[in-house]
Amino acid sequence: MLPLYDIERLAQLGAEHVRDLLAAPVNLIIAGILCLLIIWRSGYVSAGSLSLVCALPLLFLAETLLHISTPGAAADNPPLFILSLVIGGLVAYAHRENIDRLRKGEEKSWLTPRKDIT
Repeated sequence: MLPLYDIERLAQLGAEHVRDLLAAPVNLIIAGILCLLIIWRSGYVSAGSLSLVCALPLLFLAETLLHISTPGAAADNPPLFILSLVIGGLVAYAHRENIDRLRKGEEKSWLTPRKDIT
């Protein structure tokens, strides 16, 4: 285990896992398509981005459970699954106000026309 004061090495390890996440193109493409479809159909960008970060860990988990082997698969790199969960949690935390507005039906959709501000 690395000491916490070895920040450079910890940053390097984090960068390696982000690189692994980007090396999982199949999961990113599927999650990206899901994100775009949700944005296109609902008009809510926050709902699309939340769907993307929720789909990634589920796709990595499905890969592992179904023994599907793709480049950067979570089965080959368990921290990748954990990283996707952490990123998902951070994005959900950052969108907590948007989630509240979505629940209340007050979130602005880009599909609805904007009221002119005079």
